[in-house]
Amino acid sequence: MNWTLTPPLLAMMSGAKVRPRRARPPAPKEIVLHMAVADLLRQHCLPDWRWTHINRTAKDERQGKILQNMGVNPGWFDFELISGPKRLSHFLDVKRIGEDLSDEQKAFRDWGFTWNIPCAVAWTMDEVLTVFDTWGCLRIKYAKRASS
Repeated sequence: MNWTLTPPLLAMMSGAKVRPRRARPPAPKEIVLHMAVADLLRQHCLPDWRWTHINRTAKDERQGKILQNMGVNPGWFDFELISGPKRLSHFLDVKRIGEDLSDEQKAFRDWGFTWNIPCAVAWTMDEVLTVFDTWGCLRIKYAKRASS
């Protein structure tokens, strides 16, 4: 038999003390965070703000061409929030832990920064709440939990 030994097993065989490792849970899918953000906005968004999720996912090449002909552009962030009182758009992109912005999204973010248009990226609900608290778009305030 061909046995493959992992480093902890090798360490145990040589007499070293090995601490058991905890398995990391898989990062939640991006869609789960998208739906949580939408639910948060539905329940707590201030009435003088408007928001939408910018859905631009094509199921196939034909639908992709249709979306492209309709003016859908790559790189736009997932959520757009508009402050009525300030007359200002805000953009939020939600990412799965371990993923990063595409080149088009980085260009969109940089364009927003150039023109003082708030653009933020969040990988966790804590980050989403921090961004929304900074923007002042929710009826609730976010008090970040103390780090352990």
